Amino acid sequence: MKKIGTILLVCLLLLSFAACGTLNTEKDATRVVAKIGDGTITKAQYNDLLAYYNVVYAVNRQAMPTGAELKTLKQNILKDLVNLEAEYLDAQKRGFTVAESVYENNVTAAMNYIEQNVDAKSMETFYSENGTTKEALQAFLTDYYKKIAYASELENQLFTIFMEEKTLLDSEVAKVNGKPMPMKKFLYYLMNSAINAYVTGQQIPQSPEEMQGYYKQILDEYAKTEAYYNEAMSQKISLSDEEILARQEQVNLYFNMLTPDEESRSSILRAYILTTEDWQAYSKEYATMLVAKDKLTQIFYDEMNIGEPTAKEIEDYYNKNIGVTQNETTYAKHILFKDTNEADAKICSDRAKAGEDFDALIAEYKSNPAVIEAADLKRFEKATMVEPFAVAALSLSAGEVSNPIKTEFGYHVIYVYGPPTLQEATPDIIQALSSEKRTQELTKKEATIMKNAKVKAPKEIKDILTLYLDSLHEKYDIKTYPSRL
Repeated sequence: MKKIGTILLVCLLLLSFAACGTLNTEKDATRVVAKIGDGTITKAQYNDLLAYYNVVYAVNRQAMPTGAELKTLKQNILKDLVNLEAEYLDAQKRGFTVAESVYENNVTAAMNYIEQNVDAKSMETFYSENGTTKEALQAFLTDYYKKIAYASELENQLFTIFMEEKTLLDSEVAKVNGKPMPMKKFLYYLMNSAINAYVTGQQIPQSPEEMQGYYKQILDEYAKTEAYYNEAMSQKISLSDEEILARQEQVNLYFNMLTPDEESRSSILRAYILTTEDWQAYSKEYATMLVAKDKLTQIFYDEMNIGEPTAKEIEDYYNKNIGVTQNETTYAKHILFKDTNEADAKICSDRAKAGEDFDALIAEYKSNPAVIEAADLKRFEKATMVEPFAVAALSLSAGEVSNPIKTEFGYHVIYVYGPPTLQEATPDIIQALSSEKRTQELTKKEATIMKNAKVKAPKEIKDILTLYLDSLHEKYDIKTYPSRL
């Protein structure tokens, strides 16, 4: 949830001080580029931070952006600097304190790191060319790290702040199915999605663009689920308390796994600016909608009259998905030996050709250190396998075993077998075709419901910190002047 504005750690800015732009030497250094409450940010202050961006690019052997990209970068630097100043001001207004050691230790470490990695002559050149001194640089870093420390403390207290200023949590994130989605409800579904992604190993978006897509996806999923619930209610489908409670336990399964005690539960909820009451209310709401969706879906299935597949449908499915075509598809099992074990592969091949059961050989060789894989590959097409393997497999008749076949992966012993007959496969085909038809019918019914699932969201869906920063801009009447950059 936390997203402190861009913070450039000086310990990363090495050896390329000469590449740094001139600090505080511009004629318009005193021009105001932003106003925050009764204070201002001057061009000189802005240039200090911009200079360090130059160093970062230089150290990483990257050229600073030019043209429109440089203009965007400068505007973002100003935005980050303004937000940092606003958070620092608000932290002070709220009476927050940070021990000097918190930021002074960082400054000392940064200065020591610079002096250890840059020779004295280069340091003198840097100070001379940039019209500054060691003392001035240390003062700049002290001020910067101090403000970062206060901003961090402020963000650590966002839960308390939002509990005091509840109007922010009630602010509208988007309109979903014609109704406002308040921030606190959005935060619950965001938390639930993030927890599920974490437990199941899914990738969490990182970039601002990806996050916007992620937010929209959460809103879309909510809209669809609620549309099902609304349809179920219009059909007067009954939902029992027992069903809802059971589903609520499922909804909370991963959350409960990650929060085995009250302290860990409180920690996650506070990070998402949610109270226990919020979590209980919204998890029950979500569970209720899911029960309604399940019941409505079951009614759709029960009402379906898809009939039995025709003989032609069964035959077409068999030819496309089960049968084999000469020189194009086949069924095979293989035992793959390492490329240093050709002799072992030859012994295996000879045993199979002598009549030993190939499945028994697979079971035996599976744990052999000389073997990479021993498996049934089932039906495959020529194009899906490396050429030597495919050519060898397609040249064999059902029941035949290959000599060791060399590929980039090692030595393969291949056993080819035939497909089930049409008669043998028919029960499975009927089941597969019936399932496909049910899915098609369900998709049609879903499409009717989805017409009522509508999300009207702003171009930028704001996260909780952005919402708070916006409130600071209003609170302190912040004005920026990017044209002066």
